[in-house]
Order: sequence, then C-alpha cells, then structure tokens
Amino acid sequence: MASKSEPAFDDLDPVSTDEESSGSNWLNPDPGETVSGTITGWNPDAGHNGVIELDGNPMYMNRTLQRQLIAALVEGNQMFVRVDEDSQTFTNDDGDETEYHPKEARFARND
Repeated sequence: MASKSEPAFDDLDPVSTDEESSGSNWLNPDPGETVSGTITGWNPDAGHNGVIELDGNPMYMNRTLQRQLIAALVEGNQMFVRVDEDSQTFTNDDGDETEYHPKEARFARND
C-alpha cells in the first residue's frame, strides 16, 4: 500500500476572509463610539468577565463593566430567599443519594 506524504504548511494556499462581512452581531465599540440597548441576556461565566447582550447582540465585558453592572442592577435591591419545607433528593455522580431543601429567590426592584 502506497503512503501519501503530508504537505508542508507553505505548500498550502492561504484562506482569505472578509471580517467586515462575517455576519457577526458581536458588539465591539471603537474608541469614542457609544452603543446602547435593552439588556436581553447576561452570561457571567462566559469569557473572563462575562458576556452581556444588548438587544440580542452580545458583547464581552471587562472587569470595570462587570462591576458597574452589578453596582447598578444588583447592589441595593432587596432579595428574598425561601427554603421549601419539603425536601427533595437526587443521586450524585458517586451514586450517593443526597437530600436537600429547594430554594426560590424573588427580588424587589428599585425601578
């Protein structure tokens, strides 16, 4: 059986892309530019400091934006947590059954 040799990197044609017409709806404001919109989503675990969506368009947050978001929308608002009297159980990854009391949160907004 004949073996085929692997081509060298420089022997392959480069792939060109047009970043301007990529169809990406990610927000990435330029210096001096302002973007605004209704917050339609927030994933605090995405990227290093979270991703926020404005009118459905995602944008990576830096630490300053993350802290400002929390200060404006979370800090100072009331949170109520109720622990259910009835317990529930689940089986964890080790096969052990764990009992817990579900929690539910409600928020009083300062709108």
